[in-house]
Amino acid sequence: MNFIFSLSTYNSSLFQSQISTVLEKRNELLSRKKLPRSWKFIDKMRAGRMPEKVLKRRRHRYKIYGVILLLMGIYLFIPGLMDPKELMVPLVGGALEIILGIGYIRFGRNMKKEKPILKEKPTKKEKPTPFDKAAKKLYESYGNLVPQKIVFDDDMIHLNEEAVIKYEEIVQVFVTTDFFAFIWKENIAVLQKKDLTASSEKEFLDFLASKSQKLYEIINID
Repeated sequence: MNFIFSLSTYNSSLFQSQISTVLEKRNELLSRKKLPRSWKFIDKMRAGRMPEKVLKRRRHRYKIYGVILLLMGIYLFIPGLMDPKELMVPLVGGALEIILGIGYIRFGRNMKKEKPILKEKPTKKEKPTPFDKAAKKLYESYGNLVPQKIVFDDDMIHLNEEAVIKYEEIVQVFVTTDFFAFIWKENIAVLQKKDLTASSEKEFLDFLASKSQKLYEIINID
């Protein structure tokens, strides 16, 4: 079965916003392969939000610690008051334990959900990223696109009568809301979903998956 894309004019805003995300994701995946330990640390930082169940158990535990310390402090502090000179150590120790106990109880009571360690700072106007600039440049190269058909058959991808791409050359395919982006030999080809004729997106993705397991990655963009 052949899958045919009949190319039409690209939408500038859709292309640049979604393909910028594709390029950024592609760069991240390459970086993860080269620097797995660094990304492991980054992922931990990004996931710096503690589950509510864990927080609830921790709050309960701090309160228990606080009560125990408070009772122990009172047990030592009261006798110390009766004879401060002879029982100075228990007096001071009891006072410290009372303070620690109250602190634990208050800390456990006031503990709230932790905020993510990494958070975006609000900006009045976001500056274009290198990926935005690259997506814009790529879009401009599509400006003088001559209407043509791109055919995916069982053996290869036909860009035109002469240029073809073998499926084993495809490194990855990213799927966004409106586009398919094919990466091969440091090149990228972007096809619009609306240009796929006589076939559904699911059929096309199933076809790609049959050519190479886990070939494509779906990127959901609002």
